[in-house]
Amino acid sequence: MATLRDYMSTRCSIIWVMWMEAVTRIICKTIARENAHKATQKNKRNYDGKVRSTVLSPGNCVDLTPRGGHEKLRNHWEDSIHVVVKQVGKDVPIHELRPEHGKGRLRVMHRNLLLPCDHLPFETEGLPPIKPKRKDARPAKVDISAKTLLSSARMLL
Repeated sequence: MATLRDYMSTRCSIIWVMWMEAVTRIICKTIARENAHKATQKNKRNYDGKVRSTVLSPGNCVDLTPRGGHEKLRNHWEDSIHVVVKQVGKDVPIHELRPEHGKGRLRVMHRNLLLPCDHLPFETEGLPPIKPKRKDARPAKVDISAKTLLSSARMLL
């Protein structure tokens, strides 16, 4: 027969087990969060030590990589050049861009999608576009006379 003391000790042990389970969960989450933060900081130090990029300032010319599409055979850079308007944040590698020529919308792009191209020569608008030369697909005409046919036929006999 169970006594009051047995009931209380059982009840206290259940409460103690529940309390220890909650404490253990909290401690495990805290330890996991600390370990993840340490790993993140270590990866950031390694990445920042190896990365070499130029700082883009307003007025720099850049080329963009087109977003979307993962085709193997595609143009990896857009045809139009853009100009950096401003950097969105102080320590954030995100820049606001506008097209160099003509009207167009402002675009906000990450630094990884930009290629600095200040070294490219300026385009001259007065020159007509260069047309590629067409190659003839037809073979050249060969003039074969009757004498050459007879001589080649005699050689075969």
